[in-house]
Amino acid sequence: LIPIVLHVGDRYVFRVKDIKEWRNYILGLPAIVLATTPVYIIQAFIGTDVKTPKWGSTYHLVWIFVTVAITLALFYLFRFRSYEDRYVLCLFLVLVLFFHYNSIYLMGLTLKRLPFQLCNIAAYMFLVAFLFKWKKMFHFCFLANIVGTVFAIVAPDFGVGHFGFWNTHFLFQHSYVLIVPALCLGLRLFPRLTKKSILYYFVGFTAYISFCYVLGTILNGYQDVTGETVNYFYMFDFKTAFDYFPFLQFVEDYYFEFGRFIVYPLVFVFVYLGFSALSMLFFLAVRWLYKYEDDMLELRRSAIDLLEKITKKKSKIPKHYID
Repeated sequence: LIPIVLHVGDRYVFRVKDIKEWRNYILGLPAIVLATTPVYIIQAFIGTDVKTPKWGSTYHLVWIFVTVAITLALFYLFRFRSYEDRYVLCLFLVLVLFFHYNSIYLMGLTLKRLPFQLCNIAAYMFLVAFLFKWKKMFHFCFLANIVGTVFAIVAPDFGVGHFGFWNTHFLFQHSYVLIVPALCLGLRLFPRLTKKSILYYFVGFTAYISFCYVLGTILNGYQDVTGETVNYFYMFDFKTAFDYFPFLQFVEDYYFEFGRFIVYPLVFVFVYLGFSALSMLFFLAVRWLYKYEDDMLELRRSAIDLLEKITKKKSKIPKHYID
């Protein structure tokens, strides 16, 4: 699929006589195979157990370390590469995220597995935003999804089995949801966040969370018919929520009943405001990172200029981004 997209969309052709093309192919193939390995293959080789991974365990910490290490490694390896190289990398990761998420339907389709959790619907929104270069959607997804996936990584909802299907899927899914937007923005496939990005976020997030709350309320109202309950955006599982935020238990006392449907307005308000506050703090952190990156890049240029002045030779170390 990737070669077809590159050939049709960008008129890319593999340069058979180019040694660098073959070098990149040989070096990249193992990483591509690993990234596209289905979850059940990992189980087949490693197996699993009946234990539930704990928060702060070696399993948890290694996952965090590997995710951060891969993100930083790819950023520093590709930041001075051509647009074509950066585009291919991000296109590959976007498609891997898309196919990885949809692999859950091998386990059957249920209401709970519909792609309405923020980190699940990201598989579709990032693909659309990337292929159509839709800046507004990407900026919303960047702010909302990274905050959401960081929360999921810091406070993971692990199930039984260290390398069971659902735990492995959980790890891969949230790692990709962090890596994809971080690299797409960091490698300049999309413009930097601006103050208008705040507007894009609130329009997108208001529409998303309202849809989730309305749909979740309706489906849970018919749980006696469907035999299922849903917890879209984690607004309907009060027990788990109050384990993390016990001081908010009072919101359960304020509700409206409409036949079989129960609406908890304060739950919606607190989730909306709390998540948006975290997203705005993240927006400010990213803007600070822009200044830090610019300062480091300027320092790098000054150091290379000084080296060239001392050696009186043109340095092969890149000083400027290729855009």
